[in-house]
Amino acid sequence: IDKAGNSSDIQLQIYRNSAAAGEASSILIDSLDSNSESITIGFENSDLKRLFVYRCDNAVDYKIMLERIQNKLPLPDRFLITSKEGIYNSSSFVDNHISAGSQYWYAIATGIEDSEAYKTYPIENANAYSIFAKYPEGFVSDSDTLIKSAVSYLKGLQNDNGSWGDKKISQDIVASSMVLSTFKHAEKSFERLLPYEGTFKGLAYLHAIYADNNIFLAKKIKALQAYGHETSALERRLYNFASFSATPESSRLLGWGVQRHLLPDTWATLLALDAIQSIALNREALQPQHYYHANSRYIYRKDYLRAYAYHLYPDSLNSWKERFDDRIPYLRLYDAAMIARYVPLNPEIKSEANEYLRNKLYDLIKSKDSDVFLIAIIVDSLLFMKEY
Repeated sequence: IDKAGNSSDIQLQIYRNSAAAGEASSILIDSLDSNSESITIGFENSDLKRLFVYRCDNAVDYKIMLERIQNKLPLPDRFLITSKEGIYNSSSFVDNHISAGSQYWYAIATGIEDSEAYKTYPIENANAYSIFAKYPEGFVSDSDTLIKSAVSYLKGLQNDNGSWGDKKISQDIVASSMVLSTFKHAEKSFERLLPYEGTFKGLAYLHAIYADNNIFLAKKIKALQAYGHETSALERRLYNFASFSATPESSRLLGWGVQRHLLPDTWATLLALDAIQSIALNREALQPQHYYHANSRYIYRKDYLRAYAYHLYPDSLNSWKERFDDRIPYLRLYDAAMIARYVPLNPEIKSEANEYLRNKLYDLIKSKDSDVFLIAIIVDSLLFMKEY
């Protein structure tokens, strides 16, 4: 059953490991249905008295599930959603712990009544099968349900190497850092969803990948810091890549360019200032919003830069705050999300921004958009607006 309610027959047979496949009793999946609150699996033949239902909700775990099934090995206990004793003589199973609009993969294992500790047996001649949980009425107006769905959707877009993005190093680092930071932000609100196995694989990917410019390095550092990882060596490397003015008397920090040999720019400098925590910096002396003075309109045309600059310098840039009012629906989606994430808005503008971003997020998920960075920053913005 897909999101639109279209259904197709499922031919899936699962056998006891104790009998030859040709002679085994089988369970035919008779029905698979979903609504916004639950997914129901119906069994046509339940003469195998003990059943175990396993589920995963992301690409990393789905790959593990498939490998286990193909090699006829028991599935990991963390996938188990029935009790350890299984279910008995049942014609159906209802999974109530779902997020609307998310995709889930299920597998069924059988157990033998007299086996020691009711141990589950490997799955024989089976495939994992998937279903989407339907969207409820009024889905877009429910921030929590929408955010949970977006988190589950992002989990399903993770690459095999633990990253997110289109597998180009630049997109991988930026997208992976944003998704992981958003997941950390969401943990306190959605403990059942996060962290999960893919979180740790994503962090391992970030540790291993080399960030070849200052923007990538700063984003990598911020994501690792969110999880409490040691980043002082990375911060020192980023600091050493800064531009300095060399005079006979002293060397003064000027800021960061995209690369070490390039002139400082606003975006790279803001990101570096936010990432470097273990080294004392005279941040007020930099004021990167004044860069590109030859074209003073530069930063004013880049709303995401203004939002991030305000986030780091709220006192000195307090006059900028009013410039964000009444503009969110008329901005690029990324700019609107950055303003909502980094600038506390007045109640009326906040309400408009919340509604605008919820609708855009719903559209992205429903259309199966793969721009994980944009989805993650919108989720992060909605989470931030819930906090004030």
